[in-house]
Amino acid sequence: VLIHGFSFSLESWDKWAAGLVPHYRVIRFDLAGHGLSGADPEGRYDSATRMRRILALMDALGIRRASFAGNSYGGLLAWHIAAAHPRRVDKLVLVDSAAWSINGVTEKPAPVPPAMRAYLLNPQPAMVRASAGLIFADPAQLTAARQDMMHDMIARPGNGPALVAHLEQFTLAGPEPDLALISAPTLILWGRADRVIPVEQAWLLHQAIKGSKLVIYEGVGHAPQEEAAAQSLNDLRHFLVSDEK
Repeated sequence: VLIHGFSFSLESWDKWAAGLVPHYRVIRFDLAGHGLSGADPEGRYDSATRMRRILALMDALGIRRASFAGNSYGGLLAWHIAAAHPRRVDKLVLVDSAAWSINGVTEKPAPVPPAMRAYLLNPQPAMVRASAGLIFADPAQLTAARQDMMHDMIARPGNGPALVAHLEQFTLAGPEPDLALISAPTLILWGRADRVIPVEQAWLLHQAIKGSKLVIYEGVGHAPQEEAAAQSLNDLRHFLVSDEK
């Protein structure tokens, strides 16, 4: 089960999915308000609601237990599920995952900066390029088609207001008590050049999750599954076939 990050879509996992599909059943989807899923009719974008819907999706697909991988906000959802529902998670992979407070977000949401609100409600190509410059260590490697997709997914009708609402409901409470509950074997992957969530938080996660493994990629930003796809996929494969239970 692959869970993308905030303002991204399932296409963020394209390279991983291509390498996994010959050997695994791969489930990826657009969170509500992202990609092609459309806005939540109830306007609920809090993490608890999203977690319940992910588990409901697994139930609908007849999946009792799975390995989870999540990037950024998707990582936050993945590790919360692993902590609260250990029987549903076989292995856990956290890719530049949210956990500790960033951008003023704590157990209470932070005000949405006017520039971010403007970007989400009316994304312009120059804004997408600037955003890519924060997410990727070397945005010059992004194809024009990938940047166009990033723009189009945010610009889809209803997505912009939904993404703003997500930020207005987004909280990051102290994670230590929940992280201590994680029993699934855990692999943490991180780009050292991450400008969104600093690499120092990778070490905090590694210390908080007992027995976890940590891999840091030099010259890579916030989305190693895209920017270091071959290397991160190789590390993922080795982890999935390891005999840790």
